[in-house]
Amino acid sequence: MPLYPYHCRACGETTEIFARTPGEDLAPKLLCAHCGSTEVERRLSPPRLPADDAAVLQMLRRRGEAEGLGRSPHDG
Repeated sequence: MPLYPYHCRACGETTEIFARTPGEDLAPKLLCAHCGSTEVERRLSPPRLPADDAAVLQMLRRRGEAEGLGRSPHDG
């Protein structure tokens, strides 16, 4: 599922939302997660470049640690 950034014109915050189908604009149905406003608009996101496996694993490890998930039992 694609991930799209949505910007709130009321509070200025941006939230990333999963869309069920590519290109689906969810703005008419969304409320801002920060202030509850209906003034959200989809923003264009930069294309993501393919990364090598080591970079992806490192990024996932950092994200997991930031979310308190700890280390994998397979890590040395």
